[in-house]
Amino acid sequence: TGNNAISLSISPGEILGIVGESGSGKSTLAKAMTGLNRFEGKIRFEGREIRNLGDMDNAYRKDVQIIFQHPDASLNPRQTIGQILARPLRLYGLPEGETERQAVARLLREVRLPEDFADRFPHALSGGQKQRVAIARAFAARPELVICDEITAALDVSVQATVIELLLELRRKH
Repeated sequence: TGNNAISLSISPGEILGIVGESGSGKSTLAKAMTGLNRFEGKIRFEGREIRNLGDMDNAYRKDVQIIFQHPDASLNPRQTIGQILARPLRLYGLPEGETERQAVARLLREVRLPEDFADRFPHALSGGQKQRVAIARAFAARPELVICDEITAALDVSVQATVIELLLELRRKH
């Protein structure tokens, strides 16, 4: 109860951090913006107005991607890394001039993983490697907005800096 209104404005290339105590609604907000939670109000994104989950069409879902804190929960253990990365490519289209295999290899290189990881399953990867696969999957859609829900919280401190550095590099590149 009470006023839970939130107003955010994010410009292209900008990084916005939301800080709050546990249970304050940060993850709920992230999930609402990506269509994983219902919401009241409206989201205005690149001239489109989103008033409910039904307004989140394929174009919106392509443009707004989320990366979660625990990649284990979002990576299908029965699929290879290549299959996991191929799904958004099939959903949202391959970059012009690339085959699916080439696009998967490029995505792995962009997140500093060897191309042969495409044949591995998630259980064979470390936590940091799994998180880089989750990042690659988000960027496979060539989104306009990437929402990160505490993506370094579950990682060792030594790995956290490399994941942040990687995200900054991908932001510059894309």
